[in-house]
Amino acid sequence: MKMPYRGILNVLLSDGVVSGLVIIDSVGNIWWHTGLFPQIDNQILDGYKLLSEWVCYPQSIKVCGVEYQSFLNSYPDSWILKSTQAEGSIILQLCPKNKYYFLCFTKEAQDPLKTQQRIAEMADLFG
Repeated sequence: MKMPYRGILNVLLSDGVVSGLVIIDSVGNIWWHTGLFPQIDNQILDGYKLLSEWVCYPQSIKVCGVEYQSFLNSYPDSWILKSTQAEGSIILQLCPKNKYYFLCFTKEAQDPLKTQQRIAEMADLFG
């Protein structure tokens, strides 16, 4: 199976732009993941809750026990959230071809807007 998005993913991971990617299907199930994400007390990602909360435009949300503030909500295409403890950002990006989602974690030093553009390029190749 050809997976052209992985070329961009490998660059983003090797350059330290993102440290992890989770691919979530349209109902919140985890389809695939790689890398690392911050979490507290080994809390598991609840993809269904994340997607459900996104629709409501919350000001903040906990993901794997870590508190994030909504930075830019462009529902239904992308959502950028920044950690309240300066631990980085998470970016949720719709993959337009198959309606899956990419969830990426970035370190605090990264510009989340520029990173979201790269993740959107990667998401366009998926499916």
